[in-house]
Formats: sequence, C-alpha cells, structure tokens
Amino acid sequence: MVFLEFRFNACPVCLICLDCQKKYGQDCTCQARAVEWKRKKVERDYTVDFCHKPFTQKGATHQKVMLDSEFVSWFIANISPCIEISTLQNNVNVCQNCMSGYRHGKNKGMLSCIITIVLYL
Repeated sequence: MVFLEFRFNACPVCLICLDCQKKYGQDCTCQARAVEWKRKKVERDYTVDFCHKPFTQKGATHQKVMLDSEFVSWFIANISPCIEISTLQNNVNVCQNCMSGYRHGKNKGMLSCIITIVLYL
C-alpha cells in the first residue's frame, strides 16, 4: 500500500484532488497547497467544492465554532487508509460529495431516533 501525505487540496476520504478532480496518488500531478474556501464561484481557484472542518478543539477555537465530535468520529472511521494524518492536524478539507455521505448518515441516525421515540409514546 502506498502511503500519501495529507494535503489540503485533496479530500482525505475519497482522495479526489480539489484542483483537478483526479485521484490523489494516481492520476493527479498537482502540487500540495493550502486551499481556502471562497463563497463566490468567480473567486474560487479550485474545481471541487469542499467543506473546511475543524478536526481538533484548537481548530474549532480558531474558527470560532464548536467541535463536531460526530464529524471527527466519522472522519477517523472513513479517512482513506492511504493517508497519513498528523495528530497535530487541526483542520481538514472534505469534498462536498463525502460531506453529503456524512450528513446523510447523521440524518438517518437522527431519523431512527425520532421514529423510536414516536413509537414508544
């Protein structure tokens, strides 16, 4: 198995390059770089939309948001086995496709809890 370094311009879950849409470690020849999410499409210098999420409490504090421990657990369970991520990594960029999988699983779990509560009332 080939181990790849963590990069901000590649989704660490599915390995899609945010710059060229090819697989990091296979077809992608892009250089590693920091990618910053931009609201306006005309200002974007990447092709794959992504979410910039805090991975540690330090990252959440810096972004002035609460740390989503469910996301962190999901991320750890779903990160590609090819990626070596440092314990000092405070933030990650996850493509929208992978984030929709996280949100779908999260909403599915919440829905089953709601159904269970309604059934017992």
